[in-house]
Amino acid sequence: YLDGRVASVEFESYDRQGNKKSEAAEYDMDPLPRDWLPSLNANLCDAKTSEDIDTIAGATASCHNARQLFEAIVQHGKPGQILEVHLAPPPI
Repeated sequence: YLDGRVASVEFESYDRQGNKKSEAAEYDMDPLPRDWLPSLNANLCDAKTSEDIDTIAGATASCHNARQLFEAIVQHGKPGQILEVHLAPPPI
C-alpha cells in the first residue's frame, strides 16, 4: 500500500484441500484459475474502488473476495506496509 493505492498484491484462491488453484493443471473451471488470477491481481492494483474490480466469468466468489481484500487494504493498510489478509469464503 503506497500513496493511497494498492502497490502490489498476491491474491490466491485455494480449493477445499488447501491447494493453490493457480498451481492446478486441471480444475473444474474454464478458464483455469492460473489463467485469470494474474488479471485479477492486476485489477486489484489498478482499482480506485472495490467496484472497479471486474467479475470474471466462473470466478464470482474469488472476485467477491478480491473486492473484500481491496477494502481491507484500503481500511487497514499503511504506506509501505506488507499486509496479510485472510478472508472467509463468501456464503453460498
